[in-house]
Amino acid sequence: MARIPEERLAKYRRLAEQGLFDVKDDGIRAFLQRGVAEGIDPFGVSTSSPLNTFFRAPYVRDGSTLDIALVGIPMDITAPLHSGTQLGPRELRKWSQGYAAIHNVWKTCPFDMCNIGDVGDVPMEGYSIALRVEQIRKFFDVFVEQNVNTLTAGGEHTMTLPILWALGKNEPLAVVHLDSHGDTTGSFGGDEYNDGVIFRRAAVEGVIDPERTVQIGIHGRGSFLWDFSHDSGMRVITAEEFQDRGAADVMKEVRQIIGDGPTYLSVDSDCMDTSCMPGTTAPEPFGLTAREVRDIIRGLRGVDLVGADLAEINPFLDPSGASANLGAAIMLEMLCLLAEARVKRTGQTRKTHWM
Repeated sequence: MARIPEERLAKYRRLAEQGLFDVKDDGIRAFLQRGVAEGIDPFGVSTSSPLNTFFRAPYVRDGSTLDIALVGIPMDITAPLHSGTQLGPRELRKWSQGYAAIHNVWKTCPFDMCNIGDVGDVPMEGYSIALRVEQIRKFFDVFVEQNVNTLTAGGEHTMTLPILWALGKNEPLAVVHLDSHGDTTGSFGGDEYNDGVIFRRAAVEGVIDPERTVQIGIHGRGSFLWDFSHDSGMRVITAEEFQDRGAADVMKEVRQIIGDGPTYLSVDSDCMDTSCMPGTTAPEPFGLTAREVRDIIRGLRGVDLVGADLAEINPFLDPSGASANLGAAIMLEMLCLLAEARVKRTGQTRKTHWM
């Protein structure tokens, strides 16, 4: 077999002289080089970086100047079956370090579009669930007053109720809710708040519009508990229906239901099948695949998304870290949507700076 001609080898040598971040895309190259110049490692290759934040965002104590705040809620009080979700935010921060925060398909770079910061975890005192949900509400009330959008990592799914109290107090929100469970049952065990009543209470209290709420992926052992979802006008799309119809058809219907108004996206990690998401508090077999969840989120591109969360990542149940890694990838998809929606809504672009 003939050797590769010298002129071809010379071409390959010239190409190999390019640096790590000498990529062809002008915008991506500029962001990567700016990140290095401002003291971060965009790909998380270095082990010496001082930033243990979501996607290496700047740590910001005062979020009043932000466009998007990244928030952790390490709460684990009422979730059934398994404890451990209090470590979800920590693991999601760790696994997000390896993402350069650039969408691999859309080329969206949130840190070039919005001023984004990690504000740390919601400070909580005491172990009363009523006290903690009130502390979460007050924390998010400040973001609403300052016109800051939020991406939140939990923590048990109960956290979503006080977030909705804050974000929906002036105008009821449309909701896209991915879950195995409808979370619209009555309280169990005498709890006023728990992760099974979230969207029932939010609807009754007027902070979400049930007729503009879509629940996707519902299946499993509790499927008979969600009468309120159906009777209040929520659109319930079971995992089986979704898998029969496919993402494109389902998301066309979803967009018709939620309309053009402000929308909240809440993803409970147990919406996914246990084969790809073992590290979740209440696992249900035969759920959505990771790819299907990705396609649902991408199907919301262009929606007026004002907030999003990922709940119930439980590192104790998946020591490999695969579940948290998948969770970080899901958060990046949501961050890109939030950034695009923010720029579309405000007409303003503001870069994130680390220096």
